[in-house]
Amino acid sequence: MYDSGNKELKPKNTAWFSKSGILCSVINSTFKYNGGVVQNLILITDPYY
Repeated sequence: MYDSGNKELKPKNTAWFSKSGILCSVINSTFKYNGGVVQNLILITDPYY
């Protein structure tokens, strides 16, 4: 597993959990944003959709 070198500040499990939680929230918000953009583009370009 990748070690970023800040195990002095936090325990390894806590650091990994916070990193994975941040990553998951970023991925979720990115997918929500991209889905909204795609829907808006479809509505703009295809009025019969």
